[in-house]
Amino acid sequence: MRFVVSVKINFIQNLNISKYVTLRNINNQSGFYNVSFRGADKSLPSDTVSFSKKDLFSYEEDEIIEKISEAVNNPDNLIGSGSEASVYRISGEPYCVRILKNKKNKIKKPASTKLTKKDKINHVVAKLPNGIRVMKYLEGYPPYLLSIYSYDKTQKEVDKMLDEMPVSSFQKFFRQICYAKKHDMLFDCVWNNVIINPKTNTITAIDFYKKIGNDYLAYSVLQECYDSLIYPNSSEIHKNTCAAKLLLAVLEEMKAGVLPCLDVIDADMYGFIERCDLIKSPAYSKLLKKILNDIEILKIKDLYNHDAESLSNNTKNELNGKIKVAQSIIKQTLLHSQTSTLQVISDKDF
Repeated sequence: MRFVVSVKINFIQNLNISKYVTLRNINNQSGFYNVSFRGADKSLPSDTVSFSKKDLFSYEEDEIIEKISEAVNNPDNLIGSGSEASVYRISGEPYCVRILKNKKNKIKKPASTKLTKKDKINHVVAKLPNGIRVMKYLEGYPPYLLSIYSYDKTQKEVDKMLDEMPVSSFQKFFRQICYAKKHDMLFDCVWNNVIINPKTNTITAIDFYKKIGNDYLAYSVLQECYDSLIYPNSSEIHKNTCAAKLLLAVLEEMKAGVLPCLDVIDADMYGFIERCDLIKSPAYSKLLKKILNDIEILKIKDLYNHDAESLSNNTKNELNGKIKVAQSIIKQTLLHSQTSTLQVISDKDF
């Protein structure tokens, strides 16, 4: 089950949403981006979402129900539709509503803003009976513009938006998915489940589902992130840029003194390089994979000894040194591969 959501966090589950739905304030959730050793596993904010006086949820419940009913009965408000549910924009309000297709005439009180952790990961703002969910409507674009919808941007313009985003945007995106996985929520990594907002420099996943039994990610979070951003016929430059910035984002998690948002062995940077096969120079590919493997080993040492007074500065220096080498290779082979000649680099120099 999936849905579109919103507010401090909002979302879409089991939908094929591709229009202007995106999420803001994702980085207001403590625990998503904590990088210090202590306090990195803080819980999300209070389970109750508060709204301003002019907000939809400041109205009487009967008025809220009326506004939601008007929204779902106006086809012009339709944002997207899946096999189970549809999502509609609530006119005059910064919200959307996700409703099961057979429940359009079953909108009723009460509306609750008491949310579970699962709700928050899925960006739910408020819940009504019969599985109805309210989400914040947020502007943005999916990585792949489907021809069945109209947009005010071209595919090349959306690619450029994504390519120009800083590594920090990719890191927050990566951390969002790691956080969900940590709480047994898996990301449905398809193009329509990511929203790119160039105004806020954010990349946000909008579709997670509850892990069931032995369900697991087919690949690593790194691979899932990449697969959700790349579409059929993506240009080589676009593929390289997304891969490079995701790798650089994961390397930020590996730095000495930083508590990574995932288990080091799950970083899978080595496997990602092999599967994507984007680095055309065999020598550079081999060298980078060796360095990435060394980084993971050193990072494990860093984590196991972070409280020890005797932790060798040599270990920290070696770890950060190898990260710099890896960053240099990634930038030369992927970010600047179209315009520059590769320099000879050996990790023996560090």
